Amino acid sequence: MQLATQNNVRSIAFLNISTGNYHFLKDTAAKVAIRTVKDFLSYDNNIEKVTFVCIDNENYDAYQKLLNEKCVIARAQFRSQNPNELIYRYS
Repeated sequence: MQLATQNNVRSIAFLNISTGNYHFLKDTAAKVAIRTVKDFLSYDNNIEKVTFVCIDNENYDAYQKLLNEKCVIARAQFRSQNPNELIYRYS
């Protein structure tokens, strides 16, 4: 995210990788990703929109539970699958 702000990026997306075939715990992955983003945005708010792209409903549920009201929920098509996007808007 630091590199993104150095290049004046205002929107960034993260895919929750390793929670499928590599079996990284989905709840743990969501907690780490969200905490990392929130920590960064607490001292650098140049990024206006962070999108968490979830590869399945279990990941989506984990992120939605943790982000709750701060999310704008959108559905998207991606390679003939239907992943979910959780868009976190920092305020």
